[in-house]
Amino acid sequence: MSLLERRLILVSGKGGVGKSTVTAALATLAARAGLKVLLCELERGGRLERIFNGDSSSKNITLLYIDPEAALEEYLKIYLKVKPLYKPIAQSPAMNYFLQAAPGFRELLIIGKIWWEVQLKEGKAHKHKWDMVLVDAPATGHGISFGRGAGGGGNG
Repeated sequence: MSLLERRLILVSGKGGVGKSTVTAALATLAARAGLKVLLCELERGGRLERIFNGDSSSKNITLLYIDPEAALEEYLKIYLKVKPLYKPIAQSPAMNYFLQAAPGFRELLIIGKIWWEVQLKEGKAHKHKWDMVLVDAPATGHGISFGRGAGGGGNG
């Protein structure tokens, strides 16, 4: 399978080695090949936003900042289906405490949101919304906990 046939690519590595630049280059390559690309950034105001100057839509690239709290609210909205309930639950002090205290929960919410976007379909033909989802993953040291949040396990 060629690189451009993959639906999900996580770009990771040591901090400062050019992960964001490689991620942006892959997104540009895929977009030029006619693919609809979702470019995920896990840090608000990160390098990808600066690389694309906040305007990537004309290049067949959509930039998405994944916020764990917003992902939780979206998840609750989808599965609770009772509008008056999901916002108070997502914004409650208890949930905020749980988000901060539960090891790997924030990372699990991020991974869940990424997977949701990979699987997302639209239109009558139920075609995938994105041909490729690219993630500018955290630096390797932080990425270890990111992987564990997705069920990677391990002892250290």
